[in-house]
Amino acid sequence: MVEVTTAPQQVPVDADMPVLRLLNVGPTLVFVTIGTGESVTTSVQTGMPISAGKETYIAKGVGADRLAAVSLVARPTRLYVTPGSGG
Repeated sequence: MVEVTTAPQQVPVDADMPVLRLLNVGPTLVFVTIGTGESVTTSVQTGMPISAGKETYIAKGVGADRLAAVSLVARPTRLYVTPGSGG
């Protein structure tokens, strides 16, 4: 789980699992970027949007080991990140 605010947050994800399930249970829109290494970041201009109360599956492929998330508002919103092999 990631507490997302206006400051980009980065979390490790399992590089061997090719799919991520993302569930935004918070009250605000969040933006995510998936990549490899410590330098992964995101912004509201470059990230993929996930609406409040929505679930999405992302086929990230094998190897990507980081997820970065950011929100438009300072009030924290919760994003659950679940790695897997299908969706």
